[in-house]
Amino acid sequence: MNSSKNPSAMRSKKVITETLLRLMEQYPYSEITVKHILLESTVSRKTFYRNFSSKDDVLNSYIDAILLSYLDTLKKNEEYSFLRIMDVIFYFCQ
Repeated sequence: MNSSKNPSAMRSKKVITETLLRLMEQYPYSEITVKHILLESTVSRKTFYRNFSSKDDVLNSYIDAILLSYLDTLKKNEEYSFLRIMDVIFYFCQ
């Protein structure tokens, strides 16, 4: 995945990721193709491959972002009680 901070690239990544997630609600992951993602989104093939190498890369990027956010939330937390950590875990699982 390309980690550009360019606003246009970030918008494209968001659209691609949201499209994949929406398609995953309707179809098995194995049936979703990059072409399917492109047809359902507003991005071109060139834009897709400028930002991701595959649909797996899109999903991995999404999971990485969730995990990083989770870890940041835990690090910012002053209270490391079992209940507080469980609250954070359940929040992210939701």
